[in-house]
Amino acid sequence: MQHRIDSTSTYRLADSLVAEPLVNGWGAWWMTLAPIPASMHFVHAQRQAMRSYIDDPALHYQMARDPSLSGNPCIGVAPSQAHEVAALLTHSERTLHDWSLLANAVEELQSTLLVEARGQSLESLYAKVPAPLRGLVELVYDYLNRPSFRIIEPLVYRSTHYRPQLQSLRVRSLESDDSRPFLFSTPHVSQPGEWHWHLPFASPRLDDFFRLDVQPRTLSDIFDLCEADAAAQASLQALLTTAPPKPSHGNALPTRVSYLGHATVLIQFQGMSILIDPFLSVNPLHGGANRPTFQDLPPRIDYVLITHAHPDHFSLESLLRLRHRIGCLVVPRSSGSLMGDVSLRVMAQTIGFRNVTEIDALQSIDLPGGEIVGIPFLGEHGDLAHAKTAYVVRLERQQMLFAADSACLDPMLYERVREAVGPVPTVFLNTETEGAPAAYTIEALLPQGRDRALERDRRCRGSTSTQALKLLKAIGARCVYNYAMGLESWFQHVLGPAPSPTSVRMRDSDEFLQRALSAGLRHARRLHGPQEVALFDNDDTLCVPGSDVETTI
Repeated sequence: MQHRIDSTSTYRLADSLVAEPLVNGWGAWWMTLAPIPASMHFVHAQRQAMRSYIDDPALHYQMARDPSLSGNPCIGVAPSQAHEVAALLTHSERTLHDWSLLANAVEELQSTLLVEARGQSLESLYAKVPAPLRGLVELVYDYLNRPSFRIIEPLVYRSTHYRPQLQSLRVRSLESDDSRPFLFSTPHVSQPGEWHWHLPFASPRLDDFFRLDVQPRTLSDIFDLCEADAAAQASLQALLTTAPPKPSHGNALPTRVSYLGHATVLIQFQGMSILIDPFLSVNPLHGGANRPTFQDLPPRIDYVLITHAHPDHFSLESLLRLRHRIGCLVVPRSSGSLMGDVSLRVMAQTIGFRNVTEIDALQSIDLPGGEIVGIPFLGEHGDLAHAKTAYVVRLERQQMLFAADSACLDPMLYERVREAVGPVPTVFLNTETEGAPAAYTIEALLPQGRDRALERDRRCRGSTSTQALKLLKAIGARCVYNYAMGLESWFQHVLGPAPSPTSVRMRDSDEFLQRALSAGLRHARRLHGPQEVALFDNDDTLCVPGSDVETTI
């Protein structure tokens, strides 16, 4: 029966529509998108997990759904759909054979360098670079004659190792926040009513599709855009609505700083919009906490600032949906010295972002009446030199630091930052007592036979309460917002369950805020849920009012 098309009404994306970017059926993040890390992740994480799951689907499903085991590598697919995981494994082993060869080549090259590179010239070893890596690496020493290799990333993305044909979007209605599979450990399996759109992330058609958040079009236009057959048309129409979009306030707003959840903050200043670490949600069909959505953002976002590659900060789902609105994407500079120190600039440009700027320590971007400054960032990455930056944003006489997951491992760093940029009255800062193991998301990149006991005290975390207080003192803070605490329900598919109020982390946060007030700060507050925030200057003058300007926790 032919699908009847409404030729007069206009439609936009429904408020519950979620479009999850996938790579070979798994959630897209940097470890599944950058070709060489993706090959290692497939061989040492995804393939092993699927094989283990097929041996005992019920055990995997049970462990994946246990909140106390959050972050374990178990696949959260119901046993009734185990055949889909088996089919994905069979398909992956057949079509990703070249990724297996690439991962093996990386390990072979590492072994060759460890055995044969002793400080002599590396020229003769280029002939021993395995075929999949030939022409894509530079062999190097550090000053202690320890050998390694540098990946020439732009060439890798232009090689056959980069597989945009594996990219797709799973478009569906979000039932609830806990209906999303855990990003790191669970592939996507079919669900009723969803539409699976196979196209590269760089396709301009994605921008046209996501403009439907705010610019309705006729069904005929939408179906043509999506090249939807009859079955896809039926699924897609159910994910659209004729309700008018929310009225846009544009960017002609007074100075306003809005916390949107976790590490996401929107700054509106003199007609400009700056969005930091965008991670947006949609409204689930079956309730859920109040949240800002893509429809709530300005129609143009002049700058998007990314602190680091972790997927709660560099969210491909949010970035792809906002790409058509973003003027300039600002990312930390990568040194390229480690395989996991991927260039977010090269990655973003490869998937269709046209204006991407790398920023290094104390480099700045001028704004009318202000500037954006890159700030050094310690911690969070288990002592690995991966690209990261904090940001100072100056708006006339007000400065604020977005420190994200910065750990104050050396207070002298922030004293030097204060010397360079002046006191920073308002600080947004995460606190954390333990954090994930150093190898939590990058186990596949590390030697499989290493002594893991040596890594026991290496963690991916921000500042403890004591470290955070030292940071505030060193930077000259008068107001602190304890943010990026993983409290909002729409982050649980990436961060796991929110910490309970009685957890060690939250008790440490409570202590931090109390000690900050005792130390003389004007304002100390933990952020949870969308709200406007207040800014103070060095004279304790309220520069930008928020929804709650009382001195409070």
